[in-house]
Amino acid sequence: MNDKSFLDEVIKLLKKDEYVEAFNLLKKYKDKNINAKVIYAGMLFSKQFKKIKKDIPLAKKLLKEAVKEGDDEALRLLGILYIEELHDTEKAIYYLEKAIGKNNTIAMVDLGSFYQLGEYGLEVNMMKALNYYAKACRLGYEEGCISFNFLMSKMDKINKYEYIKENIGVRKYIYMGIKYILKDLSKRIFNYQDYNISVK
Repeated sequence: MNDKSFLDEVIKLLKKDEYVEAFNLLKKYKDKNINAKVIYAGMLFSKQFKKIKKDIPLAKKLLKEAVKEGDDEALRLLGILYIEELHDTEKAIYYLEKAIGKNNTIAMVDLGSFYQLGEYGLEVNMMKALNYYAKACRLGYEEGCISFNFLMSKMDKINKYEYIKENIGVRKYIYMGIKYILKDLSKRIFNYQDYNISVK
């Protein structure tokens, strides 16, 4: 079985909720394929796969191997492992930031949500959360755009203006303001469907 057909088979099994079968197939390929190694390691500590016995030391070892091979998703998962299982927020942020440095958009949304909710001992910091969401959005990750727009809609006008002025620029702020006004008018006059504004 080549890499593509093997990964297709894993995806098919996961879609059918046949996690144990997917896990066993990944186990066979984990030393031959970096994607198999990373997914297998993720399944070893994820709360989502209850039938799979957790093995935190093995997950950590495999993810560190994948990081040495240059895999950015391994960096992200190592960050999640440190924050959720090993309760080491400092190391978790270190690995998540490294993943973000390689443009891993999921890591951006992960870290943004931790700051938004003040999870794992982090202080709530809406500005940091917005920055991470905006970066993910600019790179085309829809979840980043959704999170950015949602958080902006919850902020009071003064904080919202300050954020836009400092991080987006007044000119772009005015342009976005015009888009919001047009959106509001179109809703009232033509009853058009609502839409979100992506940060670019």
